Amino acid sequence: MTLKEQPGFTLIEIIIAIFIMTIALSGLIAVTVMAIKGNDFSKRMTTATTLAKEQRSLAACVRKTSALSVRRQKMLERVGALRARHQAELAERQEQKQRLAARRKIYKHDTELDSLFSLLKVGLVQLVAYVLKEYLGDARMEPVTFLERVATLPAGLRTTPEFELVTFLYNRRDPEVMKLLVDHCHAINARRLRTRSGRRLRLQVDPAPLPRVPPPRQRRVNTGDRFARGPAE
Repeated sequence: MTLKEQPGFTLIEIIIAIFIMTIALSGLIAVTVMAIKGNDFSKRMTTATTLAKEQRSLAACVRKTSALSVRRQKMLERVGALRARHQAELAERQEQKQRLAARRKIYKHDTELDSLFSLLKVGLVQLVAYVLKEYLGDARMEPVTFLERVATLPAGLRTTPEFELVTFLYNRRDPEVMKLLVDHCHAINARRLRTRSGRRLRLQVDPAPLPRVPPPRQRRVNTGDRFARGPAE
């Protein structure tokens, strides 16, 4: 078989094959481009979705953080208020404690003073009873009466090398007590009592003054007045 008799492709067949391949390659290129664009779009959508989710999560975190900050601020304010109230209560309790301590101290002092005064009262009552029994003939007299009518009598003191003379002034308003002292001065002096200076103690009462003559009744002016002199006759 010679060269001319061998089979081959014609020019039209080659052109048609090239056209078909061109169309196929164009479709393939278009599909590839569409795939690349689809992949890029998918990538962007994924990125956008991820960013949106992250932004949403971030916004939620910000809101949650803000809520926590507000709650924390409220808790701090509440704690501050509780602390201030506790400090005020502590200061009030300290003040109450100081007042109670002062009252307890005053009460303790008052109790001690009451005990001391009670002891002094008992001692004074015993002393008055002893004086009435030993020196005033066991006279019946209350301690208050003795202090008011006997112990408060005015008296004068005069000293000599041997004696200390106590002279009671006569009280005309209380003749009973004056009579009691006059009756027992001699008995007291007979005991030969001595003072701290070593001198002998002597008691005496001033003599009773002469009674005053009241003015005549016709010179009485009013019932509320004492006595007043009338016009000279």
